[in-house]
Amino acid sequence: MSIDILPHAGLNNPLDRAARAFAGRAALEDAWPAHQSDAQAGVPDETNGQCLHIGVGDIVQWLADPAHVLSLDTYRHIQATPNLADAWRTLKTELAVATVPARIAAATGTLTTRPFSNGLIKVVPASTAGEVYVMIRWQPEAHLVPRTLLLEQEGVTLVKRELPRLRNDNEFVIICVSGRGEDTDFLRLIGDPRTTGVFIP
Repeated sequence: MSIDILPHAGLNNPLDRAARAFAGRAALEDAWPAHQSDAQAGVPDETNGQCLHIGVGDIVQWLADPAHVLSLDTYRHIQATPNLADAWRTLKTELAVATVPARIAAATGTLTTRPFSNGLIKVVPASTAGEVYVMIRWQPEAHLVPRTLLLEQEGVTLVKRELPRLRNDNEFVIICVSGRGEDTDFLRLIGDPRTTGVFIP
């Protein structure tokens, strides 16, 4: 499968950077070894039971498009396949404008603040019962404003969250509701010191 890059131009475009990162690496364009059968190499399509082939272009789309959904089964399959896992890590690094490090050695229990390379993530209770605010301070001197926060425990689980518009005070504010599945997973990964993350424009 060849890398299918969306038609955006410009040296600062993240998709262009991702494409350049894989220039000349034709082996990764066919993510699955040629000798494997579909049943061995494909990821089951949850809608019809057939197998899908995953390539580098698909990973670019999943990482760069905030609305593109990646199932947990497909993510784990990518991480279990060496060529795809390497592509995932390299593309994630190329696309990221800021990174959230793990804090295993520095913290115990559930974290409510997560410093990162361009700001701070803070979880605070809201005045409305059952709601929690995730407030992300973004440094104003940053050249690119992210559209997506990807939180990950490599090979195990991930959450991809589309960010709201950056406010005039240079904060993203995300309102989470207790008991809502996507919010529960998001808050759990923020609070877990093993979690790493990237902000993607």
